[in-house]
Amino acid sequence: MILAPYRAQIELLREKLESEEGVEIDTVDKFQGRENKIIIISFVRSIPDLDVDKVNSELLESVNRINVACTRAQYKLIFVGCKKTIQKIDITNKLVSFLEKNKNITKLAPDEFPH
Repeated sequence: MILAPYRAQIELLREKLESEEGVEIDTVDKFQGRENKIIIISFVRSIPDLDVDKVNSELLESVNRINVACTRAQYKLIFVGCKKTIQKIDITNKLVSFLEKNKNITKLAPDEFPH
């Protein structure tokens, strides 16, 4: 299961992963009330060089949405996102701080991603 907050990203992920059987992709809102063994959550936004202290995102600032997304994995939960960007959003900054404290963050360089 892959979750993302924005419909446009859901459509892009579906297009890119259409040949992968068994991969379900949907918004956090549509997934509410369900569980899955493994969940990947994509935080979408990436504007690390923006010189602001705060990024506004109604969907990513929703404590309820973050709660639903983070509590539905039965065995493994993977977050994918730009750390510098999601640290500029209060609730996701707390999540990053928790993950850093527990040494649960893996940093990937841009050249490690397939194009």
